[in-house]
Amino acid sequence: MGRKRKDFSDKFKLEVAKEALKKRAKEAEVAAKYSIAPSTLSEWMEQFLEGKLETDEQKALREENERLRAKQDEMLASLGKKQLEVDLLKKKASSGLASWQLVQKDMHDKNGVGLSVLEQCRILKLPRATYYERRRFEAERQKKKAGENKTRFNRAKIVINEWSTHSTYGYKKMSKHLKRLGYDWAGEKFIRNLYKELGIKGQKPVFKTTRSGKAPYGKFPYLLRNKLIAFPNQVMATDITYIKTPWGMMYFTAVIDLYSRKILSWRLSDSMRTDFCLECVREAFEKYGVPAVFNTDCGSQYTSGEFIGLLKSYNVEISMDGIGRCKDNIFVERTWRTLKYEWIFLRDYRSEEELRKLLGEFVRFFNNERIHQGLDYKTPDEVYREGSFPSAIINKMAA
Repeated sequence: MGRKRKDFSDKFKLEVAKEALKKRAKEAEVAAKYSIAPSTLSEWMEQFLEGKLETDEQKALREENERLRAKQDEMLASLGKKQLEVDLLKKKASSGLASWQLVQKDMHDKNGVGLSVLEQCRILKLPRATYYERRRFEAERQKKKAGENKTRFNRAKIVINEWSTHSTYGYKKMSKHLKRLGYDWAGEKFIRNLYKELGIKGQKPVFKTTRSGKAPYGKFPYLLRNKLIAFPNQVMATDITYIKTPWGMMYFTAVIDLYSRKILSWRLSDSMRTDFCLECVREAFEKYGVPAVFNTDCGSQYTSGEFIGLLKSYNVEISMDGIGRCKDNIFVERTWRTLKYEWIFLRDYRSEEELRKLLGEFVRFFNNERIHQGLDYKTPDEVYREGSFPSAIINKMAA
């Protein structure tokens, strides 16, 4: 039968460990004195130094302190919760938000005291099912809104890309242009609001007028006032505009069909000679036929004997604008505005060859791509080919 294991109280272990620490060099003597193993004594000494040995009185005092501390923590937590409840009710009264918007999934104060969703719903007298339903609805709404914002952003990129190419287009023309490209969402209201948000608009330089010449020679009456223009090639018109270049002034002339606004022919010259006007008219007549009426202004080129003789040789009725009446030739003047404001002023050219190429590109763009509000947002080529357009005003007047 083995020896019975001895049990020592913490008080005994504490006294022996203290004695051994006082007689550090004689630990073996202390161990022999109390009939314990030296290793056991060393273990007791280590426990004493770590504070693990305590008397019954010390243990009772420690347990009482722990109980009081737990009670204090419980009271602080209760006070913290009460304060959170008060704050929640104050927020409900002052914020103007719905009760479900005040509930937080993680509501804690700086001490870590918090209110669960259930407790917050109880304080706000809000059914918990209602809170979860509204939160789900709000999450779906935010997801839908994020999708709409992404769609709007992508559409804005399309508008910006098109505007960078057609920066002279206002919101109405841009809407029609995008719909022609297949973007059915591009309504006028949407494009107008997008222009406003992006801070863009149709570009144009400051308008600057010029004066008409003095009394011309060989003046013919103006025949287009209140005249119905019902089909292509019925009335053609021409004029000259200047283009300022680094090497001097250049002059551009064109013959335009007033029904469709189509540019039929054009010429560029470094002087205002009559011959380049004659060449332009001859080309238009040869390619597209002879009109019933041909309208010009009262410039010296158009009142010259050569020009009048050319028109009379084709038995064309000659019409001339009134003195100081730029609106008598409004369609041609409007074409010059488009040429300069939407093309020339926005591009660079360093030689006459580059300028001619630029003008050729403009004529192709103007006839084939640029939509006109007055043509029911069609291009001049489309109207010229069709001979009419359905939703436009039938009785168009020249002035």
